[in-house]
Amino acid sequence: MTEESKDILTPGTIALLAALIGAIAAIIPQIIMHFLDRNKSKRQEIRNIIGEERRLAFLLEEYYKELVMYKTHKQYWYKVSILMEFDEKDRDEAHKTHLEKNQKSFETIDKIRVAMADYFKTITLFLRLDGENSKIEKILTEIKMFKPRKASEYDEIDNSTELFKAQDKDEDELNQEYGFYSKSFSKINKQMTK
Repeated sequence: MTEESKDILTPGTIALLAALIGAIAAIIPQIIMHFLDRNKSKRQEIRNIIGEERRLAFLLEEYYKELVMYKTHKQYWYKVSILMEFDEKDRDEAHKTHLEKNQKSFETIDKIRVAMADYFKTITLFLRLDGENSKIEKILTEIKMFKPRKASEYDEIDNSTELFKAQDKDEDELNQEYGFYSKSFSKINKQMTK
C-alpha cells in the first residue's frame, strides 16, 4: 500500500464509511416502503372515487326517471283539466294535481343539480389523481351540452283514453332520451376502470 492510501483508510474513515453504508441501507428500504404505501393509498383512493361515481350515477339515473315521470304527468294532468268530458270538480282536482307535479319536477331538477355537481366534482378528483383523460373530459362536455326535449303537450288529443296512451308513450320515449345520461355515466366508468 502506498502512503496516500494508508491516510485515506484510517480507522475513522472506515468507521465513517461503515456508518454511511449502514445509513443508506436503512434509508433505502424506508423510501421504497414510503412509495409503495403512497401508491397503495392512491389506488385505494381511486377505488373509493370509482365507488362514489357509481353511487352518484345510480342516483342521477333515478332522478332523471323521476323527472320524466313528473314532466309527463304534469302535462297529462293539465290536459285533463281542460278536457270537456270531465265536470268542473274533476277539472279543478286535475289542475291542482298538474300544479303539484309541476312543483315536484322543479324539486327534482334541484336534486339533479346538486347530484350532478357532486358527480363532476368526483370525476375531477379522479382526473387529478389518475391524470388527464380526454375521453372523460369529452363525455363531461357532452353531458353539459345535452338538452333533452320537453314533454309533449297533447294538443291534438280530445279524450281521456287517447290522452293516457299518449302520456304513457311520451314517458317511454323521454326515458329513452334521458338514457343518454346512463350511457354517458357508463362510458365514464369504463374509462375510470381501465
